[in-house]
Amino acid sequence: GGAYNDGNSERRDVWSSSNGTTWTQNTSSAAWTGRNDFTLSATSYGMFLVAGNDGTFCNDVWFSHDGTNWTCVTKAAAFSGRAAHQACIKDGYIYIFGGATDWDDVSYDKDDVWRTYVGE
Repeated sequence: GGAYNDGNSERRDVWSSSNGTTWTQNTSSAAWTGRNDFTLSATSYGMFLVAGNDGTFCNDVWFSHDGTNWTCVTKAAAFSGRAAHQACIKDGYIYIFGGATDWDDVSYDKDDVWRTYVGE
């Protein structure tokens, strides 16, 4: 995913590599909407795509075991829609940190932290 090089189109593609040199496209059209400024956190059992901006500030969460097949965990997480945030997984919890909710007004920037248990 991310913004396409024309700056006007958001992608829904997923690529993987075992060595950082040779890349394979898992899908060109993942189930989530094309977006930028999302986070992706991975564990040994799968990965979580969280929020981002697809023209609006999203607060959805998606999960995939393989990068090809994606399932919506929630369309509306408890936190407000956001982009340019950070996320990580520690001790079975996924943490979401801050982010922007308005590109034009920094007073809308978030300084909150959210977490939920996703398993180990």
